[in-house]
Amino acid sequence: MKQGLVVFLFSALWVSNPYTHSPHLWAADTGRVRGKITLTEEMTVTQSLPPSASADDNSSFAVTVSGTPQTFKSKKEVTFGVCIRDGRVLVGDTQHAFSVTDEHDYQSRYLKTDCTPIHRSRDTRIDIRRPGSWTQDTRKMTQVFLFPEKANKIYNLDLSPWVKFIPLSVERPKGGVGGLAKGTYRIQAATYYLQASSGYLEHKIHNICKDSEILEVAQFFPSEFGKKEPSGQVSRLGNTTRTIAYNPFKKESLSAEWKILYDPKGTSGSAVLLAVKSQNKDASYEKTVSAKWSFKPADTCQDLVAAILHDLAYVEAFQDPFALRQEPARYRCYVDRVAYKILNGSWPTQPELQCDKDLSDGERPQGAGDEIGVNDKCELINKTTYLEKAKRGCVPDEVVAGILAHENTHIEQCRWDRNLFNSENPEVWRDMEVRAHLVGIAEMLKSLKRLCPNAVTAEMEQRINRINRHRLNP
Repeated sequence: MKQGLVVFLFSALWVSNPYTHSPHLWAADTGRVRGKITLTEEMTVTQSLPPSASADDNSSFAVTVSGTPQTFKSKKEVTFGVCIRDGRVLVGDTQHAFSVTDEHDYQSRYLKTDCTPIHRSRDTRIDIRRPGSWTQDTRKMTQVFLFPEKANKIYNLDLSPWVKFIPLSVERPKGGVGGLAKGTYRIQAATYYLQASSGYLEHKIHNICKDSEILEVAQFFPSEFGKKEPSGQVSRLGNTTRTIAYNPFKKESLSAEWKILYDPKGTSGSAVLLAVKSQNKDASYEKTVSAKWSFKPADTCQDLVAAILHDLAYVEAFQDPFALRQEPARYRCYVDRVAYKILNGSWPTQPELQCDKDLSDGERPQGAGDEIGVNDKCELINKTTYLEKAKRGCVPDEVVAGILAHENTHIEQCRWDRNLFNSENPEVWRDMEVRAHLVGIAEMLKSLKRLCPNAVTAEMEQRINRINRHRLNP
């Protein structure tokens, strides 16, 4: 990857989706087990509306209530990508899907309101309005979340999801695929995030005697993590009072523990960890926490094939005849999109790709693989970060070797002609990326033939030949 120019669009997209290609299992790998663990917490709280008075109630405080009662709904789901290798349980890519709503909207109306003036003359008529004055209460609240990657970046934190396997009863001798023996384990899993309230409350008072309304509004916005107390301001304009409240992000967690029977040859299952349900005349409450998991041995042959096909798609995308017609700022994103289509058979839906997402002013689109690259001084950067990420993502060493071969090619290109390497000419970008990709592919193809003698490589080699012919006659 040429850091800051056209990226090596390989590792991040492939690591996050290792099962895209599932060829025949030629040779099982004994060093890695790849798995997923999903925790789901769901909660619903519904409060009944206040009771309404009967129609024949003649008191001054009798009201009828109508509308939608307060309902709180929360669903928090986290999926841990797990790699078991060298006897260690490593957490890689972690996906969060959280949603919270807290709403009500109801009206309380008096059966009657006495609008007769307190100091009235003898001939003043009694003025009783039916129905009478009313109030409207509206609540629309939600929660804003900052998950570990973003929270760590903004506030320089170290929120790291984790998973532990605590052995309870395991087979002897220890070991097995990934170095973890078959047996019963207690699983502990947790993720951390920042959470703050957002939304508004409205309280409207309608005076039927004066035919006037008073509105009180409270608006809630998240504020910086680390502040001890909420802050805000109050303003008044006419009959409206508006309160702006800023509430700091707070650290929260989602965690659970349970037992599983683990088999390194493959295992899956699910369990309800908590189920609570209660109801009375005022409210109902329901909460469930569940877990599901699946593990299977990783296969270096399959991983190498997937990596080679992925890299071939990007080489062909760089050679796409329309690529050079793109504006430089969108060139790399166009390559991303074409490669996606080659791999998946259809165009990505926006903003499925990182480069399609909204960018702040001056921010360049980011492609996959930007965690490792060669800078304008011919230096390989972020190698340690990438190698740790690859290990946690269960990437085999042979694929990592292909990636490093790609990057070392960029180092050679840079040292040969630094000015050319740092050029912003898309044709130069294309030629250098195609060359680097082919070197990486050759390294992985060599490993594939060595480790997987039954692998069918003819189609891959035909594509490589077409690519090389195109390089000679673009």
